[in-house]
Amino acid sequence: MTQSIEEGLEELFTLIVPLSKGFNKKNYEGAFLQQYERFNPLFTEIAEVCEDAEGGEAAIDEIAGYLPGKMHALLAKENSKRKKENLLMQYNLGMVAFVIPLLRYGRLEVYEKIVDKMVALWNDNEFPMNISKSTFEDIQ
Repeated sequence: MTQSIEEGLEELFTLIVPLSKGFNKKNYEGAFLQQYERFNPLFTEIAEVCEDAEGGEAAIDEIAGYLPGKMHALLAKENSKRKKENLLMQYNLGMVAFVIPLLRYGRLEVYEKIVDKMVALWNDNEFPMNISKSTFEDIQ
């Protein structure tokens, strides 16, 4: 993973909760399109790296695991089951309302592969609160 991709994913992770807190029907489209424009260069770079014939699958795995890895580390730091559930619920909303639709908005097969792996890794925890694939159009 390039440094710029890692930095972009880190930035995206830090925005998951703030984006989810501002989520409502009235402002969703504008907020979504603003974030898509902001992160489109990151997604373009991700597609280029993952579509590279040499190491593309490894890049997909690494990129797909980044955000779930950050989430699992946050959950591991919490001692209370209730706090873990609350934290996961906040992040789940941001993932389903923004991160996954942002990736899928580009309509490339590589994004679908990343999202499929990302969702499976994200849901690999002790809680029954799973996320699934979503699109901007479904939410809108």
